[in-house]
Amino acid sequence: MKIRILLLVSFMALLQSCNSETIKANKNISEKLRETIKSKNDSLLVAMQTSNLKIYKALGTEKFIKHLQAETRNVVWLYREGYLNNEYTIYDEYEIKLPKAFKYIEIPSEEKKYTFKYLSEEKETYVSLLKTSLYQNDYLLAVVYNLTDKGWKINDIEVSMFGHLNKTAKEYYDMAKKADEKGMLIDAFQYANVAVVSIDQAESMLKFDEEKSIKLYRDKLNGKLENKYKFPAPIEDIRSQPEVIAVEYALTKEGLFPQITYRTTIPLKDSTRVVDEFNFVKVRVKDMYPDMDFNRKILYNVESVTSSRRGSDYKDTMQLIDDKKK
Repeated sequence: MKIRILLLVSFMALLQSCNSETIKANKNISEKLRETIKSKNDSLLVAMQTSNLKIYKALGTEKFIKHLQAETRNVVWLYREGYLNNEYTIYDEYEIKLPKAFKYIEIPSEEKKYTFKYLSEEKETYVSLLKTSLYQNDYLLAVVYNLTDKGWKINDIEVSMFGHLNKTAKEYYDMAKKADEKGMLIDAFQYANVAVVSIDQAESMLKFDEEKSIKLYRDKLNGKLENKYKFPAPIEDIRSQPEVIAVEYALTKEGLFPQITYRTTIPLKDSTRVVDEFNFVKVRVKDMYPDMDFNRKILYNVESVTSSRRGSDYKDTMQLIDDKKK
């Protein structure tokens, strides 16, 4: 009797394990397998950079090779245009085992607050999420491997915009909330806006859990700003009476910087008067916009509109910088 019960328990445990779904992440995956996939990822990036068909054929499944042009078109374009290089970091990686193939899988990340969705076409698959950056743009390269009778083979790849300046939409959202808590409304809006831009530019199998909340939060901050600030905003206590027409942020390869645009009546060729006025403007805007952090590099776009002899207006522009490091 005891033997029968033990056998039944053992059989049920075996049946349960055969029907279970297991997902291992990052360091919970064997080091040997992670190194195997890393070597294949390195080869994949070389293939994409050089359009090497021989490497592709060695790495991919029959389906991947059959649809190679469609699978790699966007990635190859990014390489050709100089947006990508072969340097990358592993954002996350997963080993997935299923009781049967052809099942849609959702992998949630509690730590980074995202969900990755894909179709698993084999019982055993491996998802490698690689982040690569160039200048101010970050990209996510998602590579899905199938375990076949010929070993691990690439079955699907996807490249998408993933953020800016090594920060994701989720990270900019967190920065926005912290700035908002400190009363820095302008900074909060701009961080939230960059988060929304990152989301809108992404076309990825990876979706952050708070995407709807981020967009609603950005819109709420925008409403507060529109109620508080009106443009153009004259600076009346400066003799030349310049007026601020926009307070924005500029996303450059050097960083994310506040950008204030103001219109002047002084011709820009009169550099001495332009600089004198600029020195006054730098002081006054701090009082006009107290909910922005000025303790960093600030970009100023200066517009000068003059009338020509024919009666039409001519707009000239220049950029001045208030660099706190100097």
